[in-house]
Amino acid sequence: MKLKRIVAGLATMSALGMGVFFSLQQEAKASSWNHETPAALRGKWETKPYKIGIEYDDGRKGWGQTAYIYHITKHYIAGSQLQTDYIPGKVIKTNSSGRYYHIHSYSSIGGGYHMKNKIKRLSKNKILIQTGNRNRAFYRVRHFHNIAKALS
Repeated sequence: MKLKRIVAGLATMSALGMGVFFSLQQEAKASSWNHETPAALRGKWETKPYKIGIEYDDGRKGWGQTAYIYHITKHYIAGSQLQTDYIPGKVIKTNSSGRYYHIHSYSSIGGGYHMKNKIKRLSKNKILIQTGNRNRAFYRVRHFHNIAKALS
């Protein structure tokens, strides 16, 4: 009777050990790459207006107001600071991991170059995109506002 319990216990333990061993051998994919932008990110995005220094043609200096914009469609992503060059890029591949999205795109403007955007979705109407050396909060808008203006 005791021998049957030992044999049954050993058989159960070896089966569990084999199951754990084979389950660890499989690769776990955290995300997969796609070729179009997720629907949650599509639309027009704009930062809140902020002040910038302006130097006029006659040498005077003053303050102005501007904002960053991003326009994200199914196959294109474009961004700029208002009243600067609007650079569109064709989406090559995207992936998501939790709230983070990585969008790789290619622009043929200026000899062509690859762009990588790391976007964090905070809510339905707010995302973070790294512009320059900092993350900026972008808000969903219906249309872009013409807020590039001189304050002084």
